[in-house]
Amino acid sequence: MATDARRPLGRPRNPAVDERIRDATLALLIDEGYAGVTMESVARRAGVAHTTIYRRWPSKAHLVHEVLFPATDVVELGADGSLEQVISELVIGMVESISRPEARAALPGLLAEYRSDDELLGLMIRRFEPGITDLLTHALADAVARGEARPGVAAATVLETVIGAAMVGTFLRADTAPDVRAQGLVDLVMSGLLAQPND
Repeated sequence: MATDARRPLGRPRNPAVDERIRDATLALLIDEGYAGVTMESVARRAGVAHTTIYRRWPSKAHLVHEVLFPATDVVELGADGSLEQVISELVIGMVESISRPEARAALPGLLAEYRSDDELLGLMIRRFEPGITDLLTHALADAVARGEARPGVAAATVLETVIGAAMVGTFLRADTAPDVRAQGLVDLVMSGLLAQPND
């Protein structure tokens, strides 16, 4: 049976220890990159026993994932906003999250880990489904009903486009400010969603 990496084992977790582990992990990612992060190096930097970390996370990948993308830190979309507002909030949140130095350092390694660890992949998927996917689905349906957007575009396709473009842009266009990249992606996505005169 798979273990939920977020479930505390034994006595309750000490928030101060969690914070030291988090800070140590972030610092190591920036200083050493994903490959340079180990449970032992995090333990040394945080001043805790390595068993303390293993009691909280089953692997380095689970630790880094939770530190970078905590379950409580999700992209929130305005449920009652216009389609452009919803897309803008999604794109800006995604670009800002992925553009952080620690995320840039970790993501290449984490992507490989997601492919080989179904439990870890499930943690990432749950950041978007059903919450964000459902909001996107409703926003698209409402926009189609208003005649604003063309029909037939799936929320999953929009989400995959945003995540993929934000990620590639972060690594290939690092010399471009995140807000500039975000606005360009918003414009591109909206041009593909908006209804055309003959629709």
